[in-house]
Parts: sequence; C-alpha cells; structure tokens
Amino acid sequence: MKSFLKTVAGILAVVAIIVLVLTALRNINRRSSMVLTSEECNAPCWYGIQPGVTDSWTAFEILNQIEGVNGNSITGEYDRDEHILSYYWYFKRPAEDSAGSVYFSNDRVTAISLLTVGSLQLDDFFEKFGEPENFWTLTGHGENRDYVSVTLFYPEKGYVVEVVIDYESDMTQVEIKGSTPVMRVTFFNPEKYQDLLQTQLLIDQPLAARTGSFAQWTGYGLIDLE
Repeated sequence: MKSFLKTVAGILAVVAIIVLVLTALRNINRRSSMVLTSEECNAPCWYGIQPGVTDSWTAFEILNQIEGVNGNSITGEYDRDEHILSYYWYFKRPAEDSAGSVYFSNDRVTAISLLTVGSLQLDDFFEKFGEPENFWTLTGHGENRDYVSVTLFYPEKGYVVEVVIDYESDMTQVEIKGSTPVMRVTFFNPEKYQDLLQTQLLIDQPLAARTGSFAQWTGYGLIDLE
C-alpha cells in the first residue's frame, strides 16, 4: 500500500512539475497585446488605421498586412444599400488577442474595437496610455454569475477601456486594480465622441436603457455597485 501511495505521489509530482514548466514557457513566450505593439502612429490611430481619416478600402488593405490578423477571417457588414458598416476579424498566433472590429460612417473609420481577454491588464494599458478621466459602471446578471462592467473613458484622447469583474450577490463594492484583466479596448475619433455615446460602441447598453452615470476616476480602489 505504501509503495502504491509513493508511486501515485511521484506521478502527481511529475505532473505538477510539467504544468509549472509549461506555464513558465508560455509566460516567457507570451506576446504583448496588439493594443500595445502598434508603432506606426499614435492612438487613437492603430497600425495606420486612423479614426476620422482612413477609408474602408485602405483599412481592409492594412488589416491584411498586419501580422497577427487572420486575413481569411475578415468579414464585412453592409447596410441595405451595400454601404460598409464594419469589418470583423480574428487574430491568429502569435497574437494573444482574440478578435477585432473596425466601424465606419460615410466610408470613414469611426472606431476600432479590440477584444483583449487574457492578453492585457490595466497596469499595462495605463503604462503606455496614462489613466482615464472618468468611468461608467453597469451591473449585469448572467445565468450563473453577477458581474459589473466598468468602462474607463479618455474622451479627449479617443479611447475607452472596458473591464468586467465578477462579484457575489451580497457584495456592495468591487475592487479595480492593476492586475484587473481588460476585456476590450476601443479607439475612436474624438471629434465624434458625443455622437458615439448615443450608440453602443462606447457603452455596451442601449441609450434608452442606461441608468448609470459618469464618475470621476481617482485611481485604483473600490467601486460602489449600483
């Protein structure tokens, strides 16, 4: 019996070591989010796609040239008159991000939205782009979870950052910190800020259903649940 237990313990120890090694190798080889690696221009421009300037065809060509974008996955959405509304795509390895979208109005880019689940934390974003002016909170209830969406706004610079934090039903506050994962980053044309607020591109909730309000950002810490 003792021999059997020793064998099992040995196997478990080997498995644990393998898991640790694989985790360490993944962290070593981990790429930065493509939110952070664009060097062609300054945000809200991303990899040469400039909100308010770039047209749909140029955006399509740029997307096909970006390493990490799966060119075969780029899909267009059009209105009934065949005017382009958006492009959607998936990222591919070695990119750590999951997907992205570019939105258009009158054939000019209005916003670029990047899904960064698992690839970006708040402190990484703040290090490059600074801290926001204000934020908006929205509580939600899934089938098996309660969560709060916190959207951080940079209205003059042209970007917003969304994080989602799970909480227990008896909690009245959640903590936002540097290690909080970022779910989505959206770059937009600052001149269209007020117009975009009327849509769901910056706040993922229909305008008529919104019950929250903006609060001044004062740094990491506790946020009251509405």
